[in-house]
Amino acid sequence: MFFEKEFDIYYRDTEDGGKIKLDCLLLYLQEAAILHSIQVGFDEAYMQKNSCAWVMNRLGLQMEKMPQIRTRLKIKTWTTGIKSFKAIREFEIYENNSFVGVASTHWFFIDINQRKLKRIPEEVKNFYGEVPKNVGLNLDDVEFEDPDFDIIFSKTHSLRYYDIDTNGHLNNTVYAQLLEDTLVNVISNFTVKGLKILYKKEVPYHFNKVTCSIGNGNTTNTFNFKFFNETTLFSYGNITVI
Repeated sequence: MFFEKEFDIYYRDTEDGGKIKLDCLLLYLQEAAILHSIQVGFDEAYMQKNSCAWVMNRLGLQMEKMPQIRTRLKIKTWTTGIKSFKAIREFEIYENNSFVGVASTHWFFIDINQRKLKRIPEEVKNFYGEVPKNVGLNLDDVEFEDPDFDIIFSKTHSLRYYDIDTNGHLNNTVYAQLLEDTLVNVISNFTVKGLKILYKKEVPYHFNKVTCSIGNGNTTNTFNFKFFNETTLFSYGNITVI
């Protein structure tokens, strides 16, 4: 089943030059996924009754251009590859009905009481259906990249209560805020073209601080990154900019 949702891009959503902020773009992808779930019946009441939820494991984004202020963003999304305890959600992104990019996400199905993986019931599979359409982003390679790259810049960020979502951990979109806030110290002016990120461990609010480190990637315009503290690697991936 396909689902579409449109959003207006406001001043608050944009950065220098009028392009949408990376975290705001990811927030609209997240919102489209949530609204799709609500529409098919996988809402808050269902999750509480059945002690289950989706958690994002990895995300990929590839943009031809970043949408601009005062334009209309349209997100088209669907699920595919639902099996065992994992599902893949795909996205197409449009600005004023013109195609501008794609995204792909991998999700784990969990028991919210035990915080463990849980097999996806047939009922939930039937809620969404499976659309045999792939946007062409391979996220399998993210898990096998070496996060022990040579660091060229690091910044430690204090967590705010505002950064924590209803699941009690750092929201996925906040990583993008912290990443760009760190990367701007390496390259002062950039536009995001691509992103791949693996969410390895949750960051709860009581951790207080998280460090983001940047290193050179495989190409001139690609940078590796990782989020960690003294004991734990939380997330890592790479970002491509122009």
